[in-house]
Amino acid sequence: MSILELRDMHKRYGGASALAGVDFALQPAEVHALLGGNGAGKSTLIKILAGVERADSGIIEIHGKALPQRHRPYDVFQAGVRFVHQDLALFDELSIAENIALETGYARRRGLIDYRRTEQIVQQKLARMDSSLAPQTLVGRLSQAEKVIVAIARVLDREARIIVLDEVTASLPSPEAARLRGALKAAQTRGVSFIYVTHRIEEIFGLCDQVTVLANGRRVATDRVDAIDRDIVISWIVGHEKGVSSAKLTTLPEAKERVSVRAVCGGALHKPISFSVRPGEILGLTGLIGSGYHELSMWLAGLAIPAAGALLVDNVPIRFGWRRDFESAGCQVVLGDRAASAFADLFVRENLYPIRVLRSSKVILPSLAFERNTANKLLSRNNVRPPKCADMPLRALSGGNQQKLLFLRALEGRPRLLVLVDPTAGVDVGGRQELYQMLRAQAAHGVAVILASSDFDEVEAEAHRVLVLGAGRLQATLSGADLTAARLMVEAHRPS
Repeated sequence: MSILELRDMHKRYGGASALAGVDFALQPAEVHALLGGNGAGKSTLIKILAGVERADSGIIEIHGKALPQRHRPYDVFQAGVRFVHQDLALFDELSIAENIALETGYARRRGLIDYRRTEQIVQQKLARMDSSLAPQTLVGRLSQAEKVIVAIARVLDREARIIVLDEVTASLPSPEAARLRGALKAAQTRGVSFIYVTHRIEEIFGLCDQVTVLANGRRVATDRVDAIDRDIVISWIVGHEKGVSSAKLTTLPEAKERVSVRAVCGGALHKPISFSVRPGEILGLTGLIGSGYHELSMWLAGLAIPAAGALLVDNVPIRFGWRRDFESAGCQVVLGDRAASAFADLFVRENLYPIRVLRSSKVILPSLAFERNTANKLLSRNNVRPPKCADMPLRALSGGNQQKLLFLRALEGRPRLLVLVDPTAGVDVGGRQELYQMLRAQAAHGVAVILASSDFDEVEAEAHRVLVLGAGRLQATLSGADLTAARLMVEAHRPS
């Protein structure tokens, strides 16, 4: 008997159908992946389950008991359902015990907080997930995978029987996602079931038991993970067989180097690294947490300063950490972390033109009407949805369309160097292909591209050459036939 069933779920927003008769069933002690492109209906289904949105029709049963049609979040909580979202809502400055106690409450003795007992309770929660993390450890010192484990432990009380993991691994390097397997399996042995919402297809293999794919508000398929492969899942999501990437070039045009990085080091990257990038080249950077990959990508994006080293663009020295120098040199940046690079509550046009200076006009601080019309034309040319969204809040757009907007903002700067840091995090397969087309078009026009990504498949498909970092040093430089996701995995895990 299913522990959770959603039957014939329907939901419309105005004239658009978000869900059209979706069925979903979760079995006891199961990890069930929920996949689909932007607008497929995943978020709507989860919001309805949580009691945040109301379905137009449909039945939700938990433990065989139907929820009221107008159920509230409290009803779902009482039924043993918990949620962990992409924003883990953890405080880096506080310990694991303090972060968990803020949610569950501190143990008390004679009216005062009993810190020792609180830590004991937290230790028991972590042990239920086979985690040996010390409750006194500051969350800021944890890896991203460990932070996810803490966030799950926080909601794993005695009554919790269903936990919804909503894009919790969107910013997690691919190999790090595998570290969650032990924690989830340990919770499963105690009867906990998981709904695992993700855009990252590769990680469901080995983590999940079943997968359901939604598209256009309908259930496309449900199957056991061990009975399918990645290409089948992609075909379900995009509605056709996967196309072959056209990014690879057999040779690059002869040209002087556009970017020169000389002997940079600092933080986790304790061995100096030097490299260059030519116009029209897509250079990939990848590695695991702690490899130095993240620090290097932040330096190249102008968002941090290394301990030593130099950066030259067209043979002109650029000061690390000085955004004005980077922009003057024709360097534009796209981050996958939209919370750090966009303003969710501002209008789309305000995010597109944050300083309200349009390169297409000689007028400084143009009228709002001019800005609105210019933005809508640009968005329309690039198929950003919904149409004419310049005056909509950015948060109203899907993740893929938000990311496309950030690409367009960077391209409006007429870059000579484009630095991308995990640019497709949280973006579905179809949306990724559109972003890749924009990326390839820039390279074809002579822009030097640095693609810093923790997604090995993405790097394999899109980069001409890849630098693999590991153990604080450059482990390998791969290109041509040597550049495969499997080889990237091996090099990233190679011991120092």
